[in-house]
Amino acid sequence: MEVLPIKKLQGIGKITEMIMNGLSIFTCKDMIEKATEIYLNFTENVFEFLIKSAMGIGKTVHDDSC
Repeated sequence: MEVLPIKKLQGIGKITEMIMNGLSIFTCKDMIEKATEIYLNFTENVFEFLIKSAMGIGKTVHDDSC
């Protein structure tokens, strides 16, 4: 995941990519290393989504009651 370009991540559009590139963020590794800049420039929900995406964590919910 470290070398994956941010434009390949599902849910990151052209505008978000442009903002991230302006912050010198081009790969998932950059996203994790520059988490502070992301937090300061995006909402808390978007920050959480971006960091989880960079780490490869999806939104899948499992039902343990079965």
